Amino acid sequence: MLVVGSLVIQWRQSENASVGSGETPCDTITPPAGGAWVATRTLPMNSRLECADLKWMGTQAAPDPTDLVGRFLGCAAAVGQPVLAKDVRLAPEFPPVKGRVPYVVSLQGQPALAQVLNAGSVIDVWHDARPLLREVRVLAVICGDKSTAECVLVLDVSAPDAEKLARSEAKKLLLLIRRSRG
Repeated sequence: MLVVGSLVIQWRQSENASVGSGETPCDTITPPAGGAWVATRTLPMNSRLECADLKWMGTQAAPDPTDLVGRFLGCAAAVGQPVLAKDVRLAPEFPPVKGRVPYVVSLQGQPALAQVLNAGSVIDVWHDARPLLREVRVLAVICGDKSTAECVLVLDVSAPDAEKLARSEAKKLLLLIRRSRG
């Protein structure tokens, strides 16, 4: 009973926690009886979920998180907020935002970045040893399988910035981390 009470208290405290601006927050619901996986940090929409992003809070034994890990969060979750199977999807979605476009950049040549970047990360893009774009927000990291060898970033850029990227040689792009997924 103490664990359930703790779960409800933690849930109520997190109901008012902020999520990223312009993002749809996950439904504020009562945690399921027995427990739920909860966010261990603020998770922006389209976060690729990993075990470290989730913690089991409940009276029952923790179920296998396989249904959640490796999938994308379809809403923004605050710390301590339940993350349910209905909140995740197989692929990220990018609702249209006026003046902004999602732009795909390959991580070929920098595959390790897939391990430290996620939705909400911020990077600088350099081309041929010169800064091309600064403070670019990552919308999602998409990998072909469980390895990081075939990953791409989806960046949130303006239409003119998308044109700059399109004119650049992909092999000469260098991505520098400003803020990782924290």
